[in-house]
Amino acid sequence: MIDMKLKWCIPSKGRSDYIKGKTLALLEKHSINKKDIYIFVEKDELSIYKDALSEYQIVEGAKGISKQRETISEYFPRNEFIVSIDDDVSEIYEHGNPVTNLLYICHDIFNHLIANNMTLAGCNPCQNTFFAKKTITTDLKFCCGAFKCFINKPELERRDYELVEDYENTLKHYCYSGGILRFNYITLKVNYNSAKGGLKGIRTLDKKLYEVKKFTEQYSNYCKAKKEGMEVALYKNPKREIIKSLWIGLYLNQLSELALMSWLRLDYEIHLYVEKLNLPKYMEKYMDLGQLKILDCNTILEYNGGEICPYSDIFRYKLLLKGATWCDMDLVLIRRLPNDSIIISSEHTFQSGAFKSAKTYTPNIGVLRFPPAHPCIESTIKKIENKLSTSTGTDNMVIFKKFVNKFLGEHVSPAEHYCPVPFWQTKELYYSDNYLIKYGVNTPNNKHILDNCYGVHMWNNITYNKHNIIFNKSHINSLYSMIYNIVYN
Repeated sequence: MIDMKLKWCIPSKGRSDYIKGKTLALLEKHSINKKDIYIFVEKDELSIYKDALSEYQIVEGAKGISKQRETISEYFPRNEFIVSIDDDVSEIYEHGNPVTNLLYICHDIFNHLIANNMTLAGCNPCQNTFFAKKTITTDLKFCCGAFKCFINKPELERRDYELVEDYENTLKHYCYSGGILRFNYITLKVNYNSAKGGLKGIRTLDKKLYEVKKFTEQYSNYCKAKKEGMEVALYKNPKREIIKSLWIGLYLNQLSELALMSWLRLDYEIHLYVEKLNLPKYMEKYMDLGQLKILDCNTILEYNGGEICPYSDIFRYKLLLKGATWCDMDLVLIRRLPNDSIIISSEHTFQSGAFKSAKTYTPNIGVLRFPPAHPCIESTIKKIENKLSTSTGTDNMVIFKKFVNKFLGEHVSPAEHYCPVPFWQTKELYYSDNYLIKYGVNTPNNKHILDNCYGVHMWNNITYNKHNIIFNKSHINSLYSMIYNIVYN
């Protein structure tokens, strides 16, 4: 068993007196050190809580439970062991009986997380112990926010929802580590509705209906709405969405490994088309799990050993003609792709100087999603094949852009979604934590990119051929280093 220092965190609102007889009394009964108990409250309640609970760590949080839980994650270092417990939990049961040693139970939970290479563990959300099964499961089961243990990964603790934030958090951890550790024999005594304070003020029927509808549409592969649209039902064994890509070469380079791992971490099934490939040893487990499939590129388009760029263009469009989601092998995903039927990524254009463009961004091929037999793809293939003897990668891109503008101009995503850092700042991706305004484009800072963008195009050719980046000498706070830590650590 691994010993570890736990942080006990309680989000609270309007309950500086009530919390004493509930969660704090529970923790005191189990001799949890008060110096390790952190109570996160809104700014205007700081003095109230500090006066009432001076023995505890009172931390300024944020408004709303979603932002409050984000604040908890941001307050502590990455990979910290955090026990999150709401302020209205008065007892924790194990097999129907009050736990006798909560500290031991939580240490055991974290050791199970480490052993299973997972990041989130929870309990049975049902308060009726009759429904508590004597099992520990690792499939997709709901992890309620009232009591959970997690290994801190700030990107997994960011939330877009308020009333279904615990479902969102459950899915993010599930996608990242491939499972949720749930102790189905652990239950709670908790008062969700009758006490003052808490979330009652924001829980409205219309807002709940709206969030459930939006959430279940966004994560349709993982859940559905139930009880007339008021609740979320998770699928026990969800079917993964598929990302397809191409790699020509015997070995992946460091950027392609990073991109591939970022997709796997987000729980996509990957169909990687290759001619010959020696896969890194650590990725073989994903093949064993069926999440990574290595396929012969010649089944789509015969490769004769010629130039890669023209071949990859035709290959990409032939894949898309059948209906697919495509990502380039230097496109690192930060969060799951939107649930749109068509996706076309883009990149920044020069907004000053001799090559200034009237458009702020232009389509590119980093991320593409098309339904089967779309006329944009059909026209692109036909035009390229008619010019095949003279076409180059640049010519092919011009052709694709022409038909995008003709058929799908309104579907082109802003550059910030998938290509927030323009190609002329490739070096800064690795060697800096700051971007100066250049060619009239103001690149957002790294925190904004990680909080808001879907992915980052890492400019493979420029990285290797122009700048010859030395990865192990990258700036500790560069975007590359931060993404690397998210994907691998």
